[in-house]
Amino acid sequence: MARFCMVCLLGMLSWPLLADTLVDPTMPLAGMPDSDNPTLSQQPLPQLQGIVISNAGRSAVLNGLNVQIGQQVAGYRVLAIHSDAVILERDGRRQTLSLYSDKVRIQ
Repeated sequence: MARFCMVCLLGMLSWPLLADTLVDPTMPLAGMPDSDNPTLSQQPLPQLQGIVISNAGRSAVLNGLNVQIGQQVAGYRVLAIHSDAVILERDGRRQTLSLYSDKVRIQ
């Protein structure tokens, strides 16, 4: 009887340790951390605040910084700047940041 109580006690004490390694099977896939690169999923995308298209070229305002094609912001490289969107790349993954057309200012 004492052996049974000891086994039950050890089982109850080890349960919290096992619970940390379990993955919730009902969690959406988009919410799962990226196992290949956990820091990528933790860093947010830059915020697109504006796009400037002029005779001198195109630039975008990302996180308050004026950037051009080829430059980097928050670890993302600017691939393209369109009149309503900016395409970024990081670690081979592309992201498109869209800007509403009423905020586009053509000079």
